[in-house]
Formats: sequence, structure tokens, C-alpha cells
Amino acid sequence: MNQKFFVFLICIFSSISQAQFIEVGGSASYKKTNFAPGAYDEGTSLTGSLSYIFDEMSAVELSYTNGVSRQAVPIAQSSQQGATLTYHTTSVYYELIGLDLVLTFGEANWTLRPYIKGGTAYLLRKRLVDQIDNTAANIED
Repeated sequence: MNQKFFVFLICIFSSISQAQFIEVGGSASYKKTNFAPGAYDEGTSLTGSLSYIFDEMSAVELSYTNGVSRQAVPIAQSSQQGATLTYHTTSVYYELIGLDLVLTFGEANWTLRPYIKGGTAYLLRKRLVDQIDNTAANIED
């Protein structure tokens, strides 16, 4: 189902690429938040997009995102040898495909052109990995 939808969208974009023009874009994102001593949330993603700009003020954009979100929390454990510090880490690996409508305000020659963007996304694949130090449990979805 996912492959058929993706091929359908590629066919639409390739058939209309003769008109107006096509814009190719990409972005990368990294964010890390420390919320307690030794504990953090971390996320990275890479996005590629293909936009069909059908007039001066509007476009349709198809995007693909591949990312990971990770949370690590330290756990103190005591044993006969003393206290040890281990980490409980939960990672979510994901792939998304999105379709957006972009409406631009202002003239084409303006230096800054505000825009509004809205659309939808579909989760292609998600994998959850729950790990305490070197012991991991994979949960596919």
C-alpha cells in the first residue's frame, strides 16, 4: 500500500513537472534537552522535499523524513560490590511521508515573504528500542 501511494505521487509530480517549476529542498534537525542530572531527550531528523510551485503564491510539497528520538534516564542500582549507574534508554526510529499546501503572502520581489503551510503526514515505519545498558528489547510497529 505504501509503495503504491509513493509511486502514485511521483507519477503526479513527474507528469506536471512540465508546468511552472519544481523546487527540491532538504533540511536536518538536531535537538538535545537535559532535564535532570545525566538524563536527556535527544532527537535528530533528515527531511527531503519536492515542491510543485503552480503559481506565484502557492505550492504543493511532498516530503520524506527519517529520524530518531531518544530518551536516556540514569538508574542507580546497588549490589554487593557497591552502587552502579546504568542507563534506561528508549529510542524511536521513524519514517514519515507528508503532503502540504503552502500559501505565500507578498510580492515575488519581497526580501522576506511570510507563508502559511498546512498538510498531513503518514507514518511509514516505526521501531521502538527499549534498552537498559546493553540489554535491548525491539518492538516493531
